[in-house]
Amino acid sequence: MLQTEQEGVRLLISQTVDKLGCQPTSLLSMLWAIQQEYGYVSEYAMQYIAQTLDIPPSRVFSVATFYQYILTKPAGKYIIRISRDISSMMKGAMKIASQLERDLGITFGETTPDGLFSLDWAGGIGMDDQAPSMMINTAVFSNLTPHDIPEILKSCKEAYRAHTALETRIDETVTNQLTYESHYSGDGLRKALLNSPKQVIAEVSDSGLCGRG
Repeated sequence: MLQTEQEGVRLLISQTVDKLGCQPTSLLSMLWAIQQEYGYVSEYAMQYIAQTLDIPPSRVFSVATFYQYILTKPAGKYIIRISRDISSMMKGAMKIASQLERDLGITFGETTPDGLFSLDWAGGIGMDDQAPSMMINTAVFSNLTPHDIPEILKSCKEAYRAHTALETRIDETVTNQLTYESHYSGDGLRKALLNSPKQVIAEVSDSGLCGRG
């Protein structure tokens, strides 16, 4: 007997409860389990999670829509995300985006008619040193040029037909003084603990650092 999607959702949630317990802290794990299995979290899934955890459905929806990698509507088999932070944009992310749109015949936020590809922006994927970069599901591709795109799309189609996972393609990370090769973990904290609170505040003020980071 074939299992319906709703039955599958209930089973996944039950398995998560068995593993982590029936408590609100299990919410994100439930959402991610369903996202991984079905590619998105349906309205039924959110309602059932709310019922299971005895929390308002609005809370489940707010968490599901907060996280960029949890989707609340169906998307393509391969979700292509390009980072559009300032580093990526300065290094040619828009050229990669334009090439994808031309090759797939869709714009960002859309899915191809065959349901194979979706295009989406990402706030950042942690690959600024190798920008422009993109993620296809969980596979990462870095130091891209427009000429790379046709071959990458071809590899997606081949992986789909062969039922195999897409392989990451990134270059070796450059490590030097600017990327903390010569620093040891906790050095800054140890130095700060040797100073008085006034000295720490003066150090930060004199540095000229701005922002929340």
